[in-house]
Amino acid sequence: MGKRFQYTPTGTQKIDDVGNQLQKIYNHTRQGSYATRARYAEAMERFIKIVVPEFHIQKLANISDKHLQYYVEYQKNNGRTDKYIKTDLSGIRFFHSQMDTKNKLSDSKTFNKTVGLGSTPDGRTDRAWREHEYREIHNKAGSCTNGTKIQGMLDCAKYTGTRLDEAAT
Repeated sequence: MGKRFQYTPTGTQKIDDVGNQLQKIYNHTRQGSYATRARYAEAMERFIKIVVPEFHIQKLANISDKHLQYYVEYQKNNGRTDKYIKTDLSGIRFFHSQMDTKNKLSDSKTFNKTVGLGSTPDGRTDRAWREHEYREIHNKAGSCTNGTKIQGMLDCAKYTGTRLDEAAT
């Protein structure tokens, strides 16, 4: 069926009561993939175990921006990266959206800027040809047997954004 989440009790009644609320919400949520829901639930479990003892929250529906700010500061102080924290915040916001809540959370972009979370690169590199690379291959293609066709394919790829194999097809 997919990855399941099971709240891990702490032995502290206040924290476990809120954790059980998370478990119930998780069990009735059908939005997103199994893996994403499980990852977000793990983030929410961390959030509960950090924030509930500090603020004595009794209902998940009562979380607000001040709780998120405390969580961000806690995670920053423990050496977590901005990307890690932002993923956790996404999970918290996901479950917050699944509840009938008392408080509305701030927009994530605004909130992230307020608490000093920077933009996180997605890790992909730009693989587009540089202009000098394009000119060089275009000139070399002109001296081949089917040079005009190859140059046309290169032009097609450059100006339409297709890959070379797509342009060749």
